[in-house]
Amino acid sequence: MKIRRLFDFYLQEVNFIYLFWAMFWTLNGLDKFFVRVGAEPGSVCYFADGRETPCGWFGTDRADQIHAYFDKLLLPDWMGAVTVYAFAVMELALGALFIWMLLKSVFATSNVSHMIHRLAFKGSVLMFLLFSTGDILFGDRRELWEHGTFLVLVIITFGVYAYRDELRGQVVRDLQNVTPGSTTPRASTIYRSEFHKKGD
Repeated sequence: MKIRRLFDFYLQEVNFIYLFWAMFWTLNGLDKFFVRVGAEPGSVCYFADGRETPCGWFGTDRADQIHAYFDKLLLPDWMGAVTVYAFAVMELALGALFIWMLLKSVFATSNVSHMIHRLAFKGSVLMFLLFSTGDILFGDRRELWEHGTFLVLVIITFGVYAYRDELRGQVVRDLQNVTPGSTTPRASTIYRSEFHKKGD
């Protein structure tokens, strides 16, 4: 029974969606602030696509990448730095929203406003649209493919959330129409299998 409760309550598919996007946005945002942390002076790592970067516990050096883009358009370096950290702050804000939604979903302390859900998912769509626009302007087809893939993914996961929310609302409405002492097989079956949560 405890194992079933673990899978029905804590390991719901929507919680994995929240967890993925919480990690994605939070780690990407932090990576822009901690770039070159742990890098060995003079060390260089080479990649199969020809890229070179200092070795260390960080991802792509977005500052250098953005500066190269802005140099191509004859724009000043300070605009590149402002752009990098502005995107980092927005990514951390989106990460915080998904973390908040995940905690609320797991611990079921209270329901999160639908506006928060839509703000998190639609904010993610807007971010990837901005990234893709930059990729097109700067002619970076590899980054465009990557950001386009994530754009499709966030739309799909938003659709999963929206379908689940709509189905859950229908189940609740069906259960509210059940008279005392009677059951509605369709509603109760869906409710037990899909939405076995605290307080429902």
